[in-house]
Amino acid sequence: MTRLIVQGWFPTLVGYGLQGFGKFGFYEMFKDVYKMALGSKAAEYQTVGFLVSSACAEVIADVLLCPMEAVSTATIGADPDAICPILFMIDCVLTSHFFALLHPVEGPHADFR
Repeated sequence: MTRLIVQGWFPTLVGYGLQGFGKFGFYEMFKDVYKMALGSKAAEYQTVGFLVSSACAEVIADVLLCPMEAVSTATIGADPDAICPILFMIDCVLTSHFFALLHPVEGPHADFR
């Protein structure tokens, strides 16, 4: 059990690293984009620009975090005898579960997900 919990730390670490990179990097990018879009009125709406830039960066950062958190959760519940459950779970989450969430199945085949 301890081994599986420890294995869950790696995807979490990667996920939070991606989230931090997304928050900082995209905030700086959006800040410049919105400043250019406002042109001469940028000084008047500086605080609003910072808030909107932060919100946009947070959305992208959370999207970067979500698949790795799903991998972490799936790794903790994985078979302890698997050779490399982290790589298996990354493949499983990114190919089936993650894209299934983007395109929900409706109708008679909804139970096969």
